Amino acid sequence: MNVLLRFLSHARIVFAALLLVVSLAASPVTAQTFRGSIHGTTADPSGAYVAGASAFTTNSATGLEYATVSSSSGEFAFDDLPIGAYTVKIHKDGFADP
Repeated sequence: MNVLLRFLSHARIVFAALLLVVSLAASPVTAQTFRGSIHGTTADPSGAYVAGASAFTTNSATGLEYATVSSSSGEFAFDDLPIGAYTVKIHKDGFADP
C-alpha cells in the first residue's frame, strides 16, 4: 500500500510539473495586422531638432493625407496607417521647402 501511495504522490508531482511547463510554454498569439507606422525626427542642417514642424504623409495609392506636428525633441509619428507606399513632407515657417 505504501508503494502505491508513493507512486500516486510522485505521479501528482510529475503531473503538476508537466502542467506548469505546458502553461508557461503557451505564449499569447498575436494576430496579423494590416497596419503600419512611420516615425521620424526633424532636424535643421546643423543637426538641431526642429520642434513644431508640420509633418504630412500621403498614401501613394489612395491619396489620403495624414498630418501631425513634431514634438519638442523633433520627433513625429504616424501610427496605425493602412499598409502601402507613402511620401512624407515636412514644413516649418522660416525653413525652405524641398
